[in-house]
Amino acid sequence: MGGVHGAYQIIGDIIKPYKNKLYKRLKVNTEPFSFKLGQVLTTFALVTFAWIFFRAPEGAALSIIKRMLLHFNPGTLLSGELFALGLSRGRFLVLILSIFILLAGDFLQTKMNVRETLSRQNLVFRWAVYYFALLALVLLGSFGANQFIYFQF
Repeated sequence: MGGVHGAYQIIGDIIKPYKNKLYKRLKVNTEPFSFKLGQVLTTFALVTFAWIFFRAPEGAALSIIKRMLLHFNPGTLLSGELFALGLSRGRFLVLILSIFILLAGDFLQTKMNVRETLSRQNLVFRWAVYYFALLALVLLGSFGANQFIYFQF
């Protein structure tokens, strides 16, 4: 997987001057939230794509990508077929909630230094946040799992 991420970086460095010229020519404002959100979503999509090679059984990654491209059906996301793959509605809601929490945390990091801001808060509030984060980590980190995810590698 590191090779794919390395290739992403090399390609990014190569196309950066062309991207910047295109932004300038099209007068794209790179400062607003919408632009930064687009960058985050692009990074998320690229990393998720790289995970196909990391998590797929040996030799199956290209087959999975081929099926994604040739048999793409967005209706599957809304038809309930997703839950037939072993993901219950409760786990799906936890997944969606977790993604929104991660996006909110990432958004906060772009607006402020969260650690510094938290360190300026009252002791009781600060420790309440610490305990809540620890509790969330313990509960969500083991949600539906028999063991910690990295024990399997």
